[in-house]
Amino acid sequence: MFPLPLDGVENFCARVERAWLNGRLSVRRDALCIGLGLLGLRWVECSRLVVGDLLKDRALVHVPSAKKGVPRIIPTGQSWMLAMLAVRRAYPGYAPDGFLFVTRTGQQLKYPNILRRCRAWTEIHFGRSYSFHCLRHTAAVRHYLATRDVLSVQRLLGHRSLKWTAEYLASLQIIPSAGLPPFVEGRLKGPRLFCPDDNLLLRESAALCPVGSSIVRGSRAREDAAERARPTIGSGVVCCVLRRPIRRWIGDCFEERSNCPCDNCRDAGACDREAFFRERMA
Repeated sequence: MFPLPLDGVENFCARVERAWLNGRLSVRRDALCIGLGLLGLRWVECSRLVVGDLLKDRALVHVPSAKKGVPRIIPTGQSWMLAMLAVRRAYPGYAPDGFLFVTRTGQQLKYPNILRRCRAWTEIHFGRSYSFHCLRHTAAVRHYLATRDVLSVQRLLGHRSLKWTAEYLASLQIIPSAGLPPFVEGRLKGPRLFCPDDNLLLRESAALCPVGSSIVRGSRAREDAAERARPTIGSGVVCCVLRRPIRRWIGDCFEERSNCPCDNCRDAGACDREAFFRERMA
């Protein structure tokens, strides 16, 4: 389930209110039921309401527990309350223990009756049909955006656990920036791309790690790029196997001399930079 498009909910609520004020008797009844759905009630809760659950003086409705939920009292407003009382008196079986939403014969209203109305109205207004339970998700999301209080949303929906309330708010993909670090809102400049301490950290890690290890090769990538860009480094001698200046790796160059493919390195121990690249390009 997912909520209705939030940018069109206000106009949809106004359409529902006009329907329960000016429509036919059955249309007014269904509009009043959809209004309760927009207040966060389940269909099973709407169908079980009785006339005695209406607190007429304070424009409140007492919602009994359903699906192991928590009983709660929901504000409805005087407009809904007066229209509900007028519609209910027009149907048979008006009594404190009589169902609030009934058919013309006084029987309890069934879900297919209200589902057809809900799908038809949402199809006209939003371009696609929504079920009655989507109204409950809409109420949860709109109430959270207005209050930013998850506990208040939990009380509105009648959940015993916040786990179920969190599922109703899962459609909120955008995380608010309140309480996050200042750079999220652009109040601080961006991080520096280079820090003078980087060279010290690289040299310390190189001294602690063995020669030729993956840690040394990864940590010295920036320093090696600068060395390859220069025409000569130190004596200008580069090992053909390790591709490092001999002044740093000379001991390893002599150890790896038997595996070096360069004749100069095999004979003389090392070759200059130009000779090395000349042989590779040949």
